[in-house]
Amino acid sequence: MFLHIPLREHLLIMNNREACDFTGNQLGAEECPPLNSGLFSACLQRGDVKGIFCGHVHLNDFCGKYCGIMLGHDGYMSYHACHEKRTRGGRVFEIAAGESEFVTYMSYV
Repeated sequence: MFLHIPLREHLLIMNNREACDFTGNQLGAEECPPLNSGLFSACLQRGDVKGIFCGHVHLNDFCGKYCGIMLGHDGYMSYHACHEKRTRGGRVFEIAAGESEFVTYMSYV
C-alpha cells in the first residue's frame, strides 16, 4: 500500500527501533495525523497487506516491521524537495509472483 501521509503506526517504528528491525535514516520529525484513522487495523484484519509506505517526510527513508506489516518511507528523488543528500534516491521493491514476502531497499543517487 502506498500513501502520502504516514500512519500513526509509523511512529511505533521510530520509537521501538530494536523490536521493529528499524533500518534507514530518520532525520525529520514524523508528521502523521493526530487522530488514528484505523487504517492499519483494517490492513491487519484483511491479512493481505504486506507493506505500507509513504513519502511525506522527505528526510526519512526508514523501514521497520510492526505486527507483520512492513512500514516505511521513501526518500526523495528530486533535487528541489529537500537539501539532505544522504536521503536522495528512491525505494526499490523486489516482488516475486506467487510469493507473500518482498524485499525493499533504498537506491541512493
